[in-house]
Amino acid sequence: MGFRENCQHMRTAHNMTQEQLAMLLGVSRQSVNKWEAGKAYPELEKLVKLCDLFGCSLDELVRGDVTCRDEEATAWTPLGGTPQDVSGYDEAARSYAARMAMGIAALCAVESAALLLAGLFPSAGFAHAAPVVASAAALVGLAIGTAIILPARFRRKWFFKDHPFVEDFYTSKQKRQADIERSTGLAIGALLVVSGAVVAFLTGSNAWVAGGLFVLLAGLGVSAAAWGLISGGRCDLDAYNRKALGGLSEQDIDAMDDGDIRARAERAKRVRSVCTVIMLASTALALVLLFVPPLHAQSSFWVPWAVGGIGCCIARARLYPKDGN
Repeated sequence: MGFRENCQHMRTAHNMTQEQLAMLLGVSRQSVNKWEAGKAYPELEKLVKLCDLFGCSLDELVRGDVTCRDEEATAWTPLGGTPQDVSGYDEAARSYAARMAMGIAALCAVESAALLLAGLFPSAGFAHAAPVVASAAALVGLAIGTAIILPARFRRKWFFKDHPFVEDFYTSKQKRQADIERSTGLAIGALLVVSGAVVAFLTGSNAWVAGGLFVLLAGLGVSAAAWGLISGGRCDLDAYNRKALGGLSEQDIDAMDDGDIRARAERAKRVRSVCTVIMLASTALALVLLFVPPLHAQSSFWVPWAVGGIGCCIARARLYPKDGN
């Protein structure tokens, strides 16, 4: 009896799918499949983790016979073998979406409050200082929003580094629910922005009130749209893996002992580099169109960015297809 049979038996005895075992070990499902097919062998670090996970010694796992052991199924996974979020990815993604939305809303709410005060209480002498107060409120709102958004961004970055590859564990029902969240967030966001424009038009006689209401409603709309896009997009683990792997350093990629994930990381790194070059070239061309009067192309300065975005999508599709192959 060897490692191949032992690994498959212990995984089955503990009621794990290949996807679940892969996520626990930080490798791809293809790697686990190769181990159990006898086509590859894990590194020592992974062997030690397997021993800790299955409660056996290294010698038993590699050269012994554990098929006769009476193992109890672990409690962390249901009998149906449903893939589990063992890395805490879903909670982290939801938290990130909520914090980003809160940061945007806070930024706009403070500015809106200052504008509304100027319009609602002109007799208090506030209107004379309104421009200064509005500018100060914008800075306060920016500080509050930044205090919420920056930590969320850092947490996201650390999660990327700790979990550069996550196997897809979402069910079809969960993905449909995420699509509903995205559509709902975008719809509410669009409705609030349009409502803000309408309210501002109807209260146009008082510029401060009109501006305050527009900033408030439009800010809440952008906040809702941001939540919908981030929370609804969390099920696209292919995009997450591409972004996380593409952000790894060359040293981190070289240190990977999983050949499948290393290959994906190298492809993601190439996509990131190509897209960076494309967008830098697009930005340079846009600035030329904007600041070189003889070209008479100021109104079209945005076109290079649009073309660059399309170019990045094409490069991503060619260099990093969705199946990762």
